[in-house]
Amino acid sequence: MGLSSYKLLTSLCFIQCGTNFSAHSHLNHNTFDVSLLTIKGKVFKVKATAGNTHLGGADFDIRVLSYFVKEFERKNKVYISGNARALRRLRIACEKAKRTLSYAVTASIDLDAFLNGIDFYSSIMCARFEELNMDLFRECVETIDQCLTDAKMDKASVHDVVLIGGSSRIPKVQELLQEIFKGKELCKSINPDEAVAYGAAIKAALLNAGTKSNVPDLVLQDVTPLSLDHQVAMRQNIYEGERTRASNNNLLGTYKFSGIPPTPKGRQSGEEIERLVKEAARHKVEDDKFLKKAKAINALDDYVYDMEKTLNLNGSELCPEDKKKLNSIIDKARNLLDDGNKEKTKNDVFVEHLKEAKLIF
Repeated sequence: MGLSSYKLLTSLCFIQCGTNFSAHSHLNHNTFDVSLLTIKGKVFKVKATAGNTHLGGADFDIRVLSYFVKEFERKNKVYISGNARALRRLRIACEKAKRTLSYAVTASIDLDAFLNGIDFYSSIMCARFEELNMDLFRECVETIDQCLTDAKMDKASVHDVVLIGGSSRIPKVQELLQEIFKGKELCKSINPDEAVAYGAAIKAALLNAGTKSNVPDLVLQDVTPLSLDHQVAMRQNIYEGERTRASNNNLLGTYKFSGIPPTPKGRQSGEEIERLVKEAARHKVEDDKFLKKAKAINALDDYVYDMEKTLNLNGSELCPEDKKKLNSIIDKARNLLDDGNKEKTKNDVFVEHLKEAKLIF
């Protein structure tokens, strides 16, 4: 029996069907999504959506992981960056510590025989966790502000704020949200899995007119980003691997969605679309500059990864002086890459670090 696809929707759309509130903040392991709805009778109208597909609980885990990696290497003079098993154990412990900090002021790391027979016992305070991730928390705030701006609504007009997703339990996230909405009480009782499942069931029943069930009689009016206007097909590649860059992983296959109805005319006026296109052109230089810097950061990160791997596999074959030079350049590059304020660092700095690394390795 085949699978018939009637409509392609996001999990956030299902959450909107599965809950009955006017604003959603969905912060899960990999993404951060915000939607603003108006509810009149049985009509749920999405005024605006915003999100960041590169911001989620996993990013908080990485910051904590980097913090403990540096601590272990500093205390024991042993490098663990190329040891996949040790990093996996530490990553799991860091994720557990992050969850603990949602209700406690301190969390512990207890790893017996962590590396080369060395035990690793440490802890992290909630204040330190917040300091490590403050720039990411601010990105969450910026996304919410963008959603409100797109909806042309004032913060005071929002009646209910709903938090969904494990990382929305982080105290600092909740504190910042309450600051945005002037101390408004946050709804934290929604189970994200149940909301998605319930919303999906309702949407499926509404799409299948022949279904006989007690389906709530509601209408969800969603929004489509400008970049998706008139898109009738979509291709998606599936990769296997853990490398940061997709092309460095193993391509398993490709699937294509086709026959997507174009966005109905009238959703946005011609003047509005023209304004957005001109705005994109006006910011092209700034966007190109950002992309150039992102490529420089990724290039340096990949090169450092290769150096660390070589050092771990063939370090015994290097003379003490070469090993010292290699460790020095790795430490220097890692400090730059792990700096929480690297967005303020100029692109040339990353380029020069890469050139310096290539002269040595």
